[in-house]
Amino acid sequence: MPRTATALVALVVLPVALATPAWATAKGRASGAAVSATTGTWAAVPTAVGVSSPAPGSDYTVNWSLLDSTPRFGQVVNTGTFALPTATYALTKAGVGALTATIRVEACVGATWNQTANTCAGTVTALTTTAVTSTRSTGPGAGGAALSVRFTPTGLSTLGVSSASLTVSTSRADARAATTTTS
Repeated sequence: MPRTATALVALVVLPVALATPAWATAKGRASGAAVSATTGTWAAVPTAVGVSSPAPGSDYTVNWSLLDSTPRFGQVVNTGTFALPTATYALTKAGVGALTATIRVEACVGATWNQTANTCAGTVTALTTTAVTSTRSTGPGAGGAALSVRFTPTGLSTLGVSSASLTVSTSRADARAATTTTS
């Protein structure tokens, strides 16, 4: 019996003594590229053609003299770092016949207005008119990009319109949706 007991103890104790705990053999490795958070800005400013660094927060005013209803041109510059696929436009007018005249603002998307021929080689897109409070429409695009715009007076008293001022505003929704990166 002592031999059987010894053999039985050896069969039970020996495998337990030789076994390695599961946690002792587990190995882990983490790898991946570093992720950094970046910040940016967004802003769109209306200005005269050719002005690349307009003053932030300013309006752009175009003027007509008496008996003149020819289109006027300007641009909306993205002075921020985020692209702006959209922006909100508002237009106010002043002058003797301003009550009945309507002024349209249109963008030449993908090109620049040819001021001499009054043509656009890109796509003409309506931005806003004086008949509405404000309109969300096409933005200037990438940071530093400019959207070419045309101001055209129409209506019964176009000859009495003396000026129109364009205001452009942007919000987080115009820049891009929020993103979350995890690693």
